[in-house]
Amino acid sequence: MKILVLGAGPFTIDEGGELDAAVAKGCLALRARGHEVVVVSSSPQAASNAPAFADRTYLEPLDVDAVAAISALEKPDRVYPLLGGRPALALALALHERTGVSPWGIDVETLRRVLAIDAAARRREVLASEGSWTTVEVVLSIGERVALAGIVESLDRSGVHPADSICVCPSVSLTETERAALASAGEAAAAEIGASHTVVTIELALERSSGRTEVLDIAPGISRATALLSRTGDADVSVSAIARLLREPMPAPSTLAPQYVVRWPRFAFETFRDADASLGPERKSVGDAVGTAPTVAGALRVAARAADDGLAFPRPSPTAGAATDVRVVVVGAGPARIGSGAELAVSAHEAVQALHAAGLEPVYVDASLSAAIRVASNPPASRERLAPVTLEHVLAVCAETKARRAVVHVGGDAALRLAAGLTANGVEVLGTSPEAIARALAIRAAAPDDARGFDVEALGDGKRVVIAGVMEHLEPAFVHGGDAAAILPPSQAEPELVARIEDRVRELALDLGVRGCLAVRVAVAGSEIHVLAVEPRAGRTTAFVARATGVPIVAIATQVMLGKSLDALGVAQRPIPRHVAARERVFPFARLGIDPALRAEMRSTGEAIGIADTPARAYAKALRGIGFDLAAPNARRGGTRGVLLDVTEEDRNAAIELARRLRAIGFEVHARAATRAALAASRIPFVDAGEGSANDAATVDGSTLAFAVVTARTVAEIARTRALRAGAQAARIPCFTTVALAKLACAALEDGAPPTVRSLEAWYREDA
Repeated sequence: MKILVLGAGPFTIDEGGELDAAVAKGCLALRARGHEVVVVSSSPQAASNAPAFADRTYLEPLDVDAVAAISALEKPDRVYPLLGGRPALALALALHERTGVSPWGIDVETLRRVLAIDAAARRREVLASEGSWTTVEVVLSIGERVALAGIVESLDRSGVHPADSICVCPSVSLTETERAALASAGEAAAAEIGASHTVVTIELALERSSGRTEVLDIAPGISRATALLSRTGDADVSVSAIARLLREPMPAPSTLAPQYVVRWPRFAFETFRDADASLGPERKSVGDAVGTAPTVAGALRVAARAADDGLAFPRPSPTAGAATDVRVVVVGAGPARIGSGAELAVSAHEAVQALHAAGLEPVYVDASLSAAIRVASNPPASRERLAPVTLEHVLAVCAETKARRAVVHVGGDAALRLAAGLTANGVEVLGTSPEAIARALAIRAAAPDDARGFDVEALGDGKRVVIAGVMEHLEPAFVHGGDAAAILPPSQAEPELVARIEDRVRELALDLGVRGCLAVRVAVAGSEIHVLAVEPRAGRTTAFVARATGVPIVAIATQVMLGKSLDALGVAQRPIPRHVAARERVFPFARLGIDPALRAEMRSTGEAIGIADTPARAYAKALRGIGFDLAAPNARRGGTRGVLLDVTEEDRNAAIELARRLRAIGFEVHARAATRAALAASRIPFVDAGEGSANDAATVDGSTLAFAVVTARTVAEIARTRALRAGAQAARIPCFTTVALAKLACAALEDGAPPTVRSLEAWYREDA
């Protein structure tokens, strides 16, 4: 049977790595049962995009147009949406309404009932009502009979989103009578929506004084709660979901000793200083840390320490024993946060697989629930430790597992900072030396004004360097590299400049003696190349470059770290890809109510990739990946095709060119502030959108505008245009903040070619 699995989209505050982990596990479970699996995802940071998980992988927008095209091409027997969270459920319903294809594992009427639930509104209602409430998530495994898989109890007040609450499993304060009442209420709610042969999470509020229960939300398939339950010693819930669907006997429980598991949310208010930090019915946490222990108090201490919340935590006592060369500790990145998230967990997963393929026993150390289960999603990752990423804890794991070697190059800066301490305590750090790591991290510099930014991924073995890919930023170089829209290979930079950048990176890698992977960010001002950051590790662009080019960067780097040369591995310089990959990012600005202006500090939570045969088509796909479709602007609103222009003086000539091109393809140009004079002087008709005050958000009318082009450089300009960016955000239309992005969008509209879909495997064959 051929099964199309709807995978994970860009990682957002609401949808995290636990869904990607479930997709990976589900794909493996289906393939192990002899099914042909096709997976579709729009995030380059998803581990489930790796070749081991599916027969074919599509990195395409998770919208109905793309999935319908994939379905027509692949002709699957089933479409499975229960691993990809609420977006996958909504997409499955849209696909059914478009094509008549019914989802597998959940009927259409159940889908409609589930998607109609407004959980945030229900939380507000309960919070406003009288009474003392306790919030729990009840997980049911539904087969011929309904079984209670577990209850996750929130230790926070009711009304707070469960992902923002400190929570524990198994529950600690509920009586047996209350547990039975919650299980019964959850079973009734699941029966009411018609859920069958799956796993369902029901969020419930319990009034302790009366025993009354209120249903807040229902999530068929995989959720945060099912991921948490998988850490208690019970059977893995995502695999259980597949077994229920296929009417198979349930898998045996895990042999792990029963544990208390505490999930501690990780926020990013230090990054979003202008955000409202109060907690309520809408989620605001960007990640989590997990602690496990035989006692609740112990699990709380581990989780708090791992989340960097500063609670006192006793140092672990190392277990003495003879070290072995077979085991290698892989140090993860800790809880997901802005600037250190899913892309590092993907790299850790791939390092674990490469170590296993080399005949070694990897031991993965991390404290993030989603990262740990993502790496454990394949049987070779047979050892893992949920522990804070600190020197004392990693040393304790090394002693306990008798490992004398460690990999720190897939855990971000948090893991790199442990290199010297590990070496001093007798643990060999594989790959680039701690001394070289320290030298590399001391090179960081600020970007010059008006510079262009580039990210370069490379592989080195100490004697030779291979460039894996060069990404050209489409934002000013002062914008953090993780927040910059980008394109690979470069489309606007001269080939001679790209060659000079590659040569500079080779020089750096050889000078440092890099053995493994290297991520370098540079800025180009005039003819000068400025090195901004040198990271001798897998970075935020590693996964993107690997997916875009087919070069298994981390797998090759891991073998180099074990002592093999690039020559011995047959790694040669790859030709420039014939296709183009574009990156767009997703931000939590709307959720946190803050100004979406980009700056030197990273603020994005995830990203989408678009792959096509031209830069414009690739960028249009990347935009669709984050929810903006340029192909039919205003079609849903029934209004006119309009675009708003408000640009800096330096961008006036570009705005004139854009206005002419957009009018030629049927757009009505709305101009604001000083941009009006530039258009009038060039005899370009426009709609006067006003002088532009700092409080004028009404200028951005979603019923008439398809997108906005708003550029600002000075502090005064940024303040003046804040309302425009906020208005575009509220209207849910793109707001391009550089002319480079606006020109790509314009080119995509001018192109007018119908979008096509193609698997990664097909793209790679074309490059071979």
